Amino acid sequence: VNETTNRVYCGLEVGQHIVILEGESDRVQRIPMEQTTRTGGSTGASHNLIVNEQTNHVFFVNRSFLLALEGVSNQLRRIPYDAVPGAPLSTRPAGGLLLQAIALNRQTGHVYVLPDQNANRIAVFQDR
Repeated sequence: VNETTNRVYCGLEVGQHIVILEGESDRVQRIPMEQTTRTGGSTGASHNLIVNEQTNHVFFVNRSFLLALEGVSNQLRRIPYDAVPGAPLSTRPAGGLLLQAIALNRQTGHVYVLPDQNANRIAVFQDR
């Protein structure tokens, strides 16, 4: 939830779209993912997500990339990262349910992604 903009972001992918509920009007808005993810649209059944109300950005994590949604324009940006460097794709985390956590330090703007409990890594991104 972004309480500043009165929007609710759904972590469950619906028909290859990110779903946003506009709190003021109760309208549902769908943002297509295919152009950003380059995976034919579907990236998995669910996403862990975090909202940064200060920058009006929403981060959706799934597989080996992070999606950043700009809250005003609804533009999606793909941020790739290698969850398990050098590992074959078949051994990388597949689907949002295997992803362990995403967190935001609101003071520093750092977004932390723990892609899989066996990866022994944390990916850190700067939200600007």
